[in-house]
Amino acid sequence: MFESMTMNFLTQPKMVAAVDIFRALQSAATSLKNNLMIFAAVAAVASIVLGGTFFFFGRRGAENGKMHVGYVLMGVGVILAAASIIVSMFAMFGQTPQGL
Repeated sequence: MFESMTMNFLTQPKMVAAVDIFRALQSAATSLKNNLMIFAAVAAVASIVLGGTFFFFGRRGAENGKMHVGYVLMGVGVILAAASIIVSMFAMFGQTPQGL
């Protein structure tokens, strides 16, 4: 009896509680990436508007506004470059970035 149960266990396909941890991690990372990109876009627009309001406060405010908008545009460039670099790294090693 024990031998038949053991053979049955060893030869039958197994299902580990229907959980694929890597698929769950990938979907969580994709969801996080999508949410962070939306947040980054909203934050960039709000920061550019804030930089534009500095222009109402005289010459010193205009200088601060120019610097602020420049930093915001540099940050947007870093975010877009990071996404592009990740896709390029996947392609360099012969993989396809699924879900990116």
